[in-house]
Amino acid sequence: MIDENSAAQAREDLIGFLSELIRLLERIIKEPYGQNGELLILPEMQGELNEAWEAFIEDFDFEVMRIRIMETPAARLQSSGLYGAQLRAKRTLFGTRVRRWLDSRKQGALLWLIDSADVILGSMIAATGVDEAIKEIKELVRGSVDEE
Repeated sequence: MIDENSAAQAREDLIGFLSELIRLLERIIKEPYGQNGELLILPEMQGELNEAWEAFIEDFDFEVMRIRIMETPAARLQSSGLYGAQLRAKRTLFGTRVRRWLDSRKQGALLWLIDSADVILGSMIAATGVDEAIKEIKELVRGSVDEE
């Protein structure tokens, strides 16, 4: 069972995750290069991603999303597995994938990183009402990774 202190911590963790995900997606889009300077995304998508990112940033209101998260009832966090040990495990997975990608800057690590965001993001959208636009831009980035 979730208490209000655990719910408050979970809300702060979710806001931190959302902020980190936005910064990370921006970095991937603006600096889409691997360790050896190779382009990690499809060349045809580089300009498209930049334009899509600019439109996303213009429309996405982080403060509104923060308020939605802060107003999410504890019971919704609980039913979505977004508190305590479950949320810590999800954040640890995401953090580990971020570090591995930053260390290697390889396509495979980038795909695992993007996929690991889904572990939190899908539940967070359903529980808190955060705009799905963040999921859509993340999926656009994932689809643009050049796996060859």
